[in-house]
Amino acid sequence: MSRLNDNWGHKIHSDDLRQFAASNAAESMSVLIEIEAPDAVVEFAAPPQSGHVRCNPLSISTSLAHHRDEQSAIEQTHNLLQTLAIDYHFLRGARVFVVNATPDQLRQITAFPTVRAVMPNHVHKVSLPTSAKVR
Repeated sequence: MSRLNDNWGHKIHSDDLRQFAASNAAESMSVLIEIEAPDAVVEFAAPPQSGHVRCNPLSISTSLAHHRDEQSAIEQTHNLLQTLAIDYHFLRGARVFVVNATPDQLRQITAFPTVRAVMPNHVHKVSLPTSAKVR
């Protein structure tokens, strides 16, 4: 088993995923890669006294520099994944890449400066109640 490296281990947000990344396993695991980019700042109006809860954004602060930084992080991470020959799906709204990666690839990904965090991509199965199942 590989020794965890402080340069990448802190970016993995799951003990099980950290153990997987430190292993020499041949299989891959589906993960979410969050990019390192400035967060947008959103200001909301105070709710009216009438008791109705409405969220009306007053402003969303992003700058051209913010946009350029985000685009650069996306492009650099995209280039890394291409170099590692990893297929991916990018979720723009969440600013994450979805990939299947081996432990060695995970260690390389998490060591990359444009990667903020890596989390397991869990699959949630929902079963229908017995009364709703088609017979």
